[in-house]
Amino acid sequence: SLSGLAVQRQDIVNSANLESESQVYEQLRGTLLERGLRSAVIVPILGQNTVLGTINLLYKKPHNVSGSEHETFMSIAKTIGLAISNARQLANVRAEMWERKRAEDAERRRRLELEVLHQASLAMNSSPELDTMLHHIAEYAVKIVGADDAHVFIYNGDVLEFGAAMWDDASHEEPFSQPREDGITMRVARNGERIIVEDMATHPLFTDTGWEGAIVSLPLLSNQQVRGVLNVAYHKPHHFTSDELRALELLADQAASSLVNFLYLAEIEYEIQERIRAEEGVRRRNAELEMLRQASLEMTATTDIDQLSTYIVQYVLDLVHGDYVRLLLVDEVGNYGLQASKWAKGRDAQDDIATPDTVTEQVYKIKEPVIIPNIAATDDVNLAWGMASIALPMKMGETIQGILQICWEEPHHIDPTLLQALGLLVDHASVALSNVQQIDRIKREVKERELAEAAERDQRRLAEALQHAAEVLNSKLELDELFNEILNLLEEVVPYDGASIMLTDNTGKRASVVLSRGFDDEVSQQSISTYEEDLETSEYYRHVIETGQAYVVEDVQDIAAWKPLAGTEWIRSHICAPIISEDTAIGFINLDSRQVDRFTQEDADRLLAFANQAAIAIENARLVEELRNYNKHLEQRVNDRTQELNVARARLQAMIASIRDGVIHISPDGEILYMNPALESLTGYTKDEWQALGLELFSLLVPDDNFTEELLATQPQVCQRSLEQQGFWRGEFTLKCRDNSLVEVELISTMARSTNGENEGVVTVVRDISDARELARQRRQFITTASHELRTPVTNMKTRLFLLKHQPDRLEEHLEVMELVVERMQNLISHLFDITRFEQGLITLQFQSTDLSQFLKHVARIQQAEIETRQLTLNLDIQEDDVIADVDAERLEQVLTNLLDNAADHTPEDGIITLRLRTEDKTFAVIEVEDTGEGIDEALLPNIFQPFFRGEERKNQGAGLGLAIVKDIVEKHGGMVGVQSEVGKGTCFIIRLPLSRTSKSTINPAADEEVHS
Repeated sequence: SLSGLAVQRQDIVNSANLESESQVYEQLRGTLLERGLRSAVIVPILGQNTVLGTINLLYKKPHNVSGSEHETFMSIAKTIGLAISNARQLANVRAEMWERKRAEDAERRRRLELEVLHQASLAMNSSPELDTMLHHIAEYAVKIVGADDAHVFIYNGDVLEFGAAMWDDASHEEPFSQPREDGITMRVARNGERIIVEDMATHPLFTDTGWEGAIVSLPLLSNQQVRGVLNVAYHKPHHFTSDELRALELLADQAASSLVNFLYLAEIEYEIQERIRAEEGVRRRNAELEMLRQASLEMTATTDIDQLSTYIVQYVLDLVHGDYVRLLLVDEVGNYGLQASKWAKGRDAQDDIATPDTVTEQVYKIKEPVIIPNIAATDDVNLAWGMASIALPMKMGETIQGILQICWEEPHHIDPTLLQALGLLVDHASVALSNVQQIDRIKREVKERELAEAAERDQRRLAEALQHAAEVLNSKLELDELFNEILNLLEEVVPYDGASIMLTDNTGKRASVVLSRGFDDEVSQQSISTYEEDLETSEYYRHVIETGQAYVVEDVQDIAAWKPLAGTEWIRSHICAPIISEDTAIGFINLDSRQVDRFTQEDADRLLAFANQAAIAIENARLVEELRNYNKHLEQRVNDRTQELNVARARLQAMIASIRDGVIHISPDGEILYMNPALESLTGYTKDEWQALGLELFSLLVPDDNFTEELLATQPQVCQRSLEQQGFWRGEFTLKCRDNSLVEVELISTMARSTNGENEGVVTVVRDISDARELARQRRQFITTASHELRTPVTNMKTRLFLLKHQPDRLEEHLEVMELVVERMQNLISHLFDITRFEQGLITLQFQSTDLSQFLKHVARIQQAEIETRQLTLNLDIQEDDVIADVDAERLEQVLTNLLDNAADHTPEDGIITLRLRTEDKTFAVIEVEDTGEGIDEALLPNIFQPFFRGEERKNQGAGLGLAIVKDIVEKHGGMVGVQSEVGKGTCFIIRLPLSRTSKSTINPAADEEVHS
């Protein structure tokens, strides 16, 4: 207040009366007044325009400062201010000098610390290895504070690991590498705070250790995370100064930074190396994929198995860099064959290795890759070559096509990614190999088919040529004309440059040329036309005679005994066939060519066949009549045999085309080798669907009255056991088709074996026995019906005999009934005999040319009365007259009577039955029996002509034999019978009989009586 006012004004402030002074603090004023002070003079102490303080003068009485006092007080204050300023300046100078000295000392220490820290930083940050860097941290920790030892530990947040230790020159001990769980080092690592122990002997952390000295443990911190611990120790108690602690803290920070940087750089370097490896892997993978793509293109582009095999082994060798690669193909029975192999570049050429080893055999067995990195570490394994190997199966589905094996001379580890690429390459190769093999099979089949067709064409042409030759030669009765024709026809059978015919004399000991061709110059013509051969001395012709075969000389210069006639030096190849008649050589046909190897064994066979024809012709010319008869007989035999073959071929083709039984051939591996259309039609499954769905016959069988589900499950084993023991098995089951319908079938399985006895699978015939079982049911029903039909008349007979004994007066009545009963029994038995005799072929029809128009009128006249008694109308519709056919009138009348009775039985009253006659294509006579009756269910029509078959819903049923007899009789006539029917509208039976070639009838039944028409 007053002082502040004096300082503010820089002049004396006078308070003459403190009691009324407002510039004095209330508390201070009260204190002054209590002490008896009543006034105050405040003098400012001035020094160089600065107020240094105040002089406070207090009076017990009110006091006013005079002018002289004012001047005096101000002068004194100035003097005091000057003294104070001087003293302060001196003190400041002294303080500045001290501070400067202390700063210089601190700077020297700081510079030294920084130099040491700089050296430590350089040493730590330039260390290429972690151990070296940690060693530098411990080294400079000892150096920077003059410690006795230092230890560095690395901490990962859980485990504290020893890094390095350093001692001064005077001492060296084993490092303290195992920190205690509750010791100072572990505590610093966990809480991240330094711990200072200046006397270990008195510190609680070391009381039980017996250690002496001092230690400071500092955390190596980076971003608030402990990276390690630095322990600096003295062997004696030591007071750690702030400078020492600061230096160690700086070193710890620098060490933490260097450690983090080192670990970070190591991690970066690791990541870089990993990235380099990854990029290298990607490049390698891309190269592998490009190789796979190129390999796939080249492998799928070729259709040659040798070229494909070369591609496969080369690409595999390029991919895995093996020392040796080989491809073994495996056939259906497991036989191995070396298809291709390749040795690595730079290796000495070695022989191919075709023998399988235990590795390839194991691959074939398990159908999976087998890897042997080092055969020395693997028991019970032998390799074809080298110390390491990998073998992979080449397969389609479960079928092994081949085995690809890579070998290394030394132990070798295969990278998994490379193994994966190798697997892809092998998969592509397997597909390509399968395609090529399939193409090869197709080519072979096509070639075989072409060869077979060519052979068939050649055989047909040969047969035609031989037949033509036989016809021509047999038509020539003059020898000269015959010989000319022989040489003419020979050019069609075996082309030649020169030919000659030689005949033996009557003794059979000499042969001479009777005609030649191709020897046009005068010299050769002269020498060949006069040529004779002594057959007893000629080894060549004796050989031909004794063997009876044509003899081929590929090159006449290879035969020492060959001596060409004059002018025939051009002959290089030769063929000779004997002309044999009745096992005796009557001559020879010689063919010559200018080319070596011109004639083949096939030519020899052709020439021999032709010579045989020529022999016949020659004998024919010699013995005209006898040979004509023989030739006719021979021709007839040839024609008969040809006809028999044609009939057999047609029958076989018809059987194959019309067989109703399903047939399936399954290999030992379960593959469907063959499946006929009938089985597809029966089950509803195609062959491809059978294979794709993995179907088998037993999987389609369902339980029925004969087989429970448990019993049915045992049948595959029963079948297999029966096939192994007996080679045969059969059974009757219920089969479920694709449309869920059920069919009763008979399965007949037979073990298929090759000519050498090897198992080729099982052939199973699947026979639909639904109709057979139904027929059996009908047969049983017939027996029941026949028994009933016979029992009833027998009962009537017994009754009438009883009545006849007791009622002799009614003899006529009882005899009449007994005659009807006997007639009924006779008809039933007659039908049974007819069926049996037709089935056994014991009935012979007596054909006669018959006018069917008159015949039908005759039948209608006989049947009309019976039909009208049933309240029915019989209409006769004769659309053409003079319809002539060769028939057995009695049997045909039986047919029509049967059909008319059948129509009458199933036509209600007031119905109409029509008997119709017409012709069709001028080839067939068509007889129709049509009614307006109840009709027949469409489902029953296919079986209506079967013996014993009767419709379930039809009334007035007989034994079920009539229509079967009708069918047999019509077919015995060379005709056909069919039926058309619609329930509720009626039925029409249609008979087609071949028309007779004659126009006149030998039978013309009387038909004078009028019939409705």
